Parts: sequence; C-alpha cells; structure tokens
Amino acid sequence: AGLWSALLCALSAILIYFTPYALLETVQSFWILFLFFALQAALRKKRLFLWCGAGLLLGFSILTRGNTWCFLPVVFCAVFYVERRNWKKALLPLLLFIVFTLLPQLPFAAYNTFKTGKLSGPSTGGAVLCIGNNPESAPGGLDIPYPPTYEVWMKDEKKIPISVRITDWFLREPAAFLELQFNKFLLFWDSTEWPNNISEYNAGKSSLMRTFRFLPTGFLIMLALAGGFRGCYRRMFLRRKEFLLLWGFILFYALSVSAFYILARFRLPVIPLLCVSGGVFLAQFLRRMKMRRFFHYLLILLLAAGFAYFAYPVYSTAYEPALMRSFRPAGVNSVLDSFFRNTVLIQDHTQRIRGGWGS
Repeated sequence: AGLWSALLCALSAILIYFTPYALLETVQSFWILFLFFALQAALRKKRLFLWCGAGLLLGFSILTRGNTWCFLPVVFCAVFYVERRNWKKALLPLLLFIVFTLLPQLPFAAYNTFKTGKLSGPSTGGAVLCIGNNPESAPGGLDIPYPPTYEVWMKDEKKIPISVRITDWFLREPAAFLELQFNKFLLFWDSTEWPNNISEYNAGKSSLMRTFRFLPTGFLIMLALAGGFRGCYRRMFLRRKEFLLLWGFILFYALSVSAFYILARFRLPVIPLLCVSGGVFLAQFLRRMKMRRFFHYLLILLLAAGFAYFAYPVYSTAYEPALMRSFRPAGVNSVLDSFFRNTVLIQDHTQRIRGGWGS
C-alpha cells in the first residue's frame, strides 16, 4: 500500500505542475503529510517528545496557511479514541501538543498585535473570505474582475469587518448562504481543476509534460473516495485509528477550503493524503481474491468514479437552478451601499463564471 501511495503521489500531474513555482501550497503539502505520519508515531509509541514534535509541525503548517487549524479537532478525537478507556492519559499529550503548536506562531502574533493595536493571530484571511462568501460569490475559480460586492466590502473593511458582513448576509439569506457552502464542498470532490495563474497550458510548454501523461486529480480523487467508501463499509473508523486520522484530516481540510472558494492550488496540499487512501485501496483491489470480493471492490470503484466525475455536474445542472429559484426568487440582490452611491444591483440567479448573472 505504501508503494502504491508513493507511486500515485510521484505521478500526480497537479503536484508536478506546481512544484517549480514554489507556492505556499506545495510547502503546506509537505507539512501536512509530515504531520500525519508524526501523529501516527505519537499515537502508536505514546512518547511525549513525539507529541511536542507533532505540535511544532502543526504550528509551522499554520504559519504557511492558517486553515490547518482545522486539524486540531481531528487530533483531539483520535487521542481520546485511543485513550477511551482512561481518558485522563490523553490530557498531558494534548496539552503539550497545543503548547508546541502555539510556540512558532507567538513571534508573528505578537508583531501583528503590536502593529494593529488589537489581539491578532499570525495571519488573516479577510480578502479570501470575502471573495468566497458574498452574495455574488462563485464556488470555484476566480471571477476577474472581482464582483462589485467584493469591492464594497473590502473598501469598508476597517469600519465593518468581513466577518460581520458575512454574518449579516447569512441572516438575510440563510438558504442561499448554506447552498453556497454545500456547493463549494461538493466542488472540492469534482474532477475539474479550477486554475488560477498556473494551469496545464503552462505545463504544456515543457517537452516532458507534452510527452508523458501524468495522473489527473480526478483519477486520484476517485481512488481516494474508493478507499474511503470501503473503509466506511468495513467500519474501519471504529477499528483503525490510522483510518480515522487519515479521513479526519481529508474531510476537515475539505471543509476548511470550502470556507473560502475552490481552486486547484487550494486543493493541492491534501493530494498526498488522497494518494495514501487511493494507494491502500489499490493494494487491496489488486491482490489475489475471490471473484465475489473482486466485484465488490469494482462496485465501490464505480461508485467513487460516479461521485468524482458526475456528482457535481448533475447537481449544478439538474438541482441547483431549481434551488436558486426557490431561495432567490428575485435573483441576486447586491446592496452596493458606499461604493456605488447606495444602489442595488439585481442579477440572474446563478454565478457569472458559470454563465449566469445577467444584470
């Protein structure tokens, strides 16, 4: 299984495309994979210094991108599950883990607090939150130029924080807000790549990339989902802490990215973990087994392929239009309060990036 996982990761097209550009997401993929294996060692050997090291790794990952705070509840669940017979044994490792997670962030948090005059963490994500959580937001990709609502919200960010704006929109249109979050989460598992500045077109300039066809992300997601479906079917999350940790990391990372918006590079850091899940499934699928079990694995693989390649297109074409008409009978109403002289922009029900939004 380890060899299959490594092979999938080495042949991943998106990992190869992005490596020469030295993006934060490439570094974060290293921290996340390192953290995953460090936590396995800490859970297995139960040495306090391993928990300190794992905490440092999470701290460095958070400095790279703050959304990896999402792994903290997964770690808590895994530790309490392992020590469920005597939960008091979990307290000291978790305390050390939290302390060493905070240590690398303290200098940056202190500097930001001094500069802003208020308690601040090492990083903020106001602009990214604004792009993916306003009434005009598209679930995937970047809509250039940015929609008018984004310009209004960012102009008055110091007077009205982005979090307040998002909360206000949620209270005004809760169904539309929740649909957007679900839309983004479903799009995370879709085979489509949403490029930003780097795409397969850039990679096509390389003779190596033109000659060899590396593994697309959709194929890796399909194998990973097959591994996840099989694990759930066999109830491995109740019997194997490794499975619980692996899919806890994957699901919580998907939720953290869905809080912003979906891009190919935002999905990249968790690709190695998807390769781990896919490698385990391949190893089990290709070993010798009875014909009945072979068809069982094949059925799981077909189910995963259907989800990765067809779930989002079916939802966006067959169900989303009806939901949007129900949630937004008057279309997308954007209150452009201070930027466009207190006007209201009324648009079509769906996102411009997918063919809607006629003013």
